Order: sequence, then C-alpha cells, then structure tokens
Amino acid sequence: MRNSPVKQFALFTVGSILNVALFCLSKYLGFPLWLDFTGSFFIIAVCGPYWGALSLALHVTLLVSLIDGICALWLVIPAAFVSAVIYAAKRLGLFKTPLGYVASMFAAMLSGALGYFIIFVIDYQLPFRYSEYFDAMSAVMQSYGGFLGAVFASLALAFAELIPCLILFTAAYFITPRPKSSLSFKK
Repeated sequence: MRNSPVKQFALFTVGSILNVALFCLSKYLGFPLWLDFTGSFFIIAVCGPYWGALSLALHVTLLVSLIDGICALWLVIPAAFVSAVIYAAKRLGLFKTPLGYVASMFAAMLSGALGYFIIFVIDYQLPFRYSEYFDAMSAVMQSYGGFLGAVFASLALAFAELIPCLILFTAAYFITPRPKSSLSFKK
C-alpha cells in the first residue's frame, strides 16, 4: 500500500492533517506537549526520510509563524533526533517485533532527551509554550548542578512530552495497512 507516490502523498496528507489536528487539540487543552509532531513521525515511518523531512520543515515553519517565532526553532533539534531514531528503527526492521518496537520507542525518547540536553547546555531561551515548566526545570538544574541538572531536566521533559506523542504515533502506525508480501502462495 505504501509504495506508490500517490499513496505516499495520501499518507503525507493524512500525517499533515494529524499534525494540525493534534496541534489544535494541544492548544485548546493547554498542553505544552509534542502531540503536534505525531503526524511527522508517522510520515517518516510510513513514507520515508524525504517526505518526513518535508513534513518536519512544514510543521516547524507553521510553529514559527503561529506560536513563538524564532524561539520555536529549538524544537528542531529533539524532533530531528527522534525522527532519525524512528527512521533507523523502521529501516532495521525493529517495528516487526513487540520488543524491538518498545526498545525503539525508548531509544526515541532518549534521543529526544539528548536534543533537550543540547538545548539546555547551550542555554537557549525556552519558547513560551514551556513557561509552566521553566521554574521546575531551573530548580532541578540548580539543585543538581549544571551538568547533572541538565541531564535530569532533559530526561523529565522528553519522557513527559514524548510518551503521549509516541503512543498516538503507535496507534496511527499500526492502524495503517501494510503492503502485501510478494511471496504469497495464494493465486
């Protein structure tokens, strides 16, 4: 199902609509979550890296223009890391077994934490959508010291935000029909 360009464009459109719908839901409910990146991760997994890069670029452009301006560009770092892990896991066939899938989702969360850690180390200004977290993250970073505090804050932020996003990604990924095998014995 996912091989032809028309079907890939259709899946790209579904993923983009998922991005916008979850972005609107997240803003309506007041969640500063990554729900709006679910569609981009879905596009990377089902359509490949080119469609996924286009989706991430369009989505981040939408975030920059609608939310926080230039400050939202920092989301590119964790999103790119998570996207790379999802694409590599799909390419390596880790999505075929439950243990491989869970391990790849855990690795995706750790890669998101690495992206946050890079942002905290370079001391970049957090976007407005994280204003509720700012005091808690700065308290953690000050109480554990610079390096260890940045590690704990980035892990907490990545796991809190990526768990709902990756659960929705899992649902979208496994609902999508798989291509039929060419080794079928049925004629």
